[in-house]
Parts: sequence; C-alpha cells; structure tokens
Amino acid sequence: MHKPNTVIFHYGEIALKTGNRLFFEKMLVGNISQVMKNTGLGHVRLVRGRLLAEVTAATDLEAVKKLVPFLFGVVYAAPAVRTEPQMDAIAAVAVAMMKNAPEGTFKVDVLRSDKNFASTSMAMNAALGEKIIDATGRKVKMRDPGVICAVELLENDAYVSVERFEGPGGLPTGSQAPLLMMLSGGIDSPVAALRLQRRGAAIFGIHFHSYPITTRASLEKVKELSQVISRAQGGMTVFMVPFADIQKATVKFAPPGLRVVLYRRSMFRLAERLARQEGILALATGESLGQVASQTVENIAAVSDAVHMPILRPLIGTNKEEIMAEARVYGTFDISIRPHEDCCSLFLPEHPETRAKIEIVQAAEAAIEGLAALETEAIAKLDKITEKC
Repeated sequence: MHKPNTVIFHYGEIALKTGNRLFFEKMLVGNISQVMKNTGLGHVRLVRGRLLAEVTAATDLEAVKKLVPFLFGVVYAAPAVRTEPQMDAIAAVAVAMMKNAPEGTFKVDVLRSDKNFASTSMAMNAALGEKIIDATGRKVKMRDPGVICAVELLENDAYVSVERFEGPGGLPTGSQAPLLMMLSGGIDSPVAALRLQRRGAAIFGIHFHSYPITTRASLEKVKELSQVISRAQGGMTVFMVPFADIQKATVKFAPPGLRVVLYRRSMFRLAERLARQEGILALATGESLGQVASQTVENIAAVSDAVHMPILRPLIGTNKEEIMAEARVYGTFDISIRPHEDCCSLFLPEHPETRAKIEIVQAAEAAIEGLAALETEAIAKLDKITEKC
C-alpha cells in the first residue's frame, strides 16, 4: 500500500496577482507552517505554483484535514505519493492508490507543470484510466466522479493523489491591513471575522460587557470564539471593555426607544479610539441588514455617524441560515448558541426605535451627563487579552 508522503496545497486567486504574486505565496507558506505546526507536517516549499509539505512519521492527516478550512488562500490540499516521473512508476502508484480509494466512479486528471514530459496530459489521462479500469473494474465518469486520481508533474518528481481536503480559497490572512472586529459572543460576528480573514485581513477583537451586573458568560464565550478565529493567524488580541456605567447613564438620561442606538454609538466611538491607538485603519461588525432592530438602514446610519473611520460589514446581505451554516463549518456555532446575557439586551426597551433620525439621536446623546468621561474611564479599565493558537 502506498501511503502519502507529501501534501500539496493548491491556491487559486493568488495566481492572478501578477506583479506581487511572490509576496502572497511567501505569506501563504508562512501561514501553512503556522496553522499546521502541531500536525507533524514537515517543511513547506514552493514548487511551480504549488506549496508542498513533507508527510513525516509524526504527521496526523486527519488533523491536517480539520485545519485546512482555516488556511485562507488554499483552494484544496491533496495528500499525495511522490514517485519517479516515468509512466510505469506513475501507473503503479495510481493503480495501488485507486485499489484502496473509496468505491465508485473515477476520472484521471493529469497536470503537467513540467512540459518536458514525453506524453501529453490527454494521452496520460487515457493510458492511466485504462490501467485503473483493468486493475479495479471501476467506471469512468468525467463529471462529478466519486474519486479524482490526480497526477502532477513538477520538476523532477511526479505526485499522485486520490483525496482532496477542501479549502476556503481567498487570500492569505495577514496580506491586508488588520481590522478591529466588534465581537458580541453571538453567531454573526465570528463568521464575519472569518470572512474578513479570508480576504486577507488579520483580526483584532473588541467585546463590550456589563460584568458584574451580568455574568462572565459572554467574556468566556468570546475567549473561546477568539481561539477559533486565531487559528488562521496564530494568535489574536481582544479588548474586553466594561460598559455597564455607560448603559446606566444612557438609561437615566435618554429616551427608552433610543437606548440601543445610543449604546452602539458609544461602542463604536470606543472601538475607533482603540483602533487609532493600535494603528488599525477600519472597524468591522457582524451586522446583517434588517436582522434586528439596530440593523435597519436608518439605525446603521445613526450609529455610523458617531465615528470617522471605515466600517466593514461582510454579512450585510447574508441571511441567518447562511450565517449559521458557515458557523457550523468553522465550529463556532455551538459556542455562540450557549446562553449568555448580552450587554445590549441589558435595560432593553419594550419598543426600540427602528428608524432613528440622526439629529434626534445626537440631541439625546448630548443630554447624557458625563458621557465623554465615562467613555474615557471605560478605555482606562479595559482588559487586553491575547489568545494564542
């Protein structure tokens, strides 16, 4: 039986980066090494647009499979057997691997990065397909086959694989400037963070809590969620900001219907202040248009008015079912649905305003005595934690 001795990581979008492709490739090499550091994979190297890692005696391929979804930039990873770039050697490995592959239809897919090989890809597809049919009795299916027997010819070696670990694609995390994500402990914000990592941004987190008026449940959840998010970038800093005093003042001086909008304006101001201190250029949220009262167009506009920094909302046009499905893929769903007291639900009015007018909100905010001082105090009292992966 031929066991994989290499894992080949394929990227997609990076190939379009003509002028600075090497920058993205090197970053992806580093990310693979970081994310896979506890799986036993060996050194990662770049060969003709593929990233190859050695499978060692200590490699746990199941652990590799579970972590590939956090390798943003990787389209798929294929455990492969390296062999001589000769037809007889390739055929022997391909037949042996197909005998042990899951039952069903198959097709052969030869990729010739090394064009010096004598046979064409089409000729090799046909010849290898015949040998596999003779040896296994399998049927060929060109569309949606049960197994793809892939053969890759790279420089002085050939690689044969019959399994793929699907990746998320996108760009390597860290290839864009970092963002400060508003983390609530719910379902949406971790998914938003992961989507932004997929577009290359490393994530810092900020969480607002009302402890000790509420329990520590939201704090513990955010720590666990941050551990998941941090897998793609090797670690993550989260700012835990006490918010209860700001809420008390808002309840005392502001109309009940505007409380949530006013809470969120304070949160965004505090987030902007921290972002500027850390050299972060933009904020990010898990908002989805119309999902809750604070996420109508009018209320989003009223909240955004409080800051002078870009706010990214990667879930804005996504429905809840799609967000929940994505959360399950990454393992954040079961953490997020554990009950906790959210600070925004504290002192929640019976009928929150859904179409807040900015000028009315500004006037209500101006009437909250000592708000600026309370916001400064919240920054002074925050806890800064670092989750390492």
